[in-house]
Amino acid sequence: MLHRVFRLFLLPSALLLGILGCGGSGNVPVSGKLNVNGKLVKPETGTNIAINFHAKAGSAFGTAQLAESGDYTVSSGGKPGLPPGDYIVTVTISKPSNPKDPYSLPKSVINTDYGDKSLAKIQMSVKSAAPAGSYDINIGK
Repeated sequence: MLHRVFRLFLLPSALLLGILGCGGSGNVPVSGKLNVNGKLVKPETGTNIAINFHAKAGSAFGTAQLAESGDYTVSSGGKPGLPPGDYIVTVTISKPSNPKDPYSLPKSVINTDYGDKSLAKIQMSVKSAAPAGSYDINIGK
């Protein structure tokens, strides 16, 4: 009986796992700091911050979440990190034009060129075992 269970269920399952792998995403952890004019950016009420990673080749896309500490962490396709490769990074930071009205038109805090993918102002190569600080973003206003 046990031999039959092995032959009908366990053996095909083991072979399938071997073919498909263990479900690893192949993503590389990507995190860093966002600095504007040498100052660490931290989230604050009313400020909208978007950091996006666009693959130069292929369709990989990642978004970053900025923590209270000022560190960001990227995820792609619902999984942490990004597939290895070259990326164009876009950054937008805006605040309401009228500080007393959070619904007023947003006003960019940095040069809007940093949010334009076609200008490729910030480029990064994502690779495994990158040293600390490799993915820090330093921009001017």
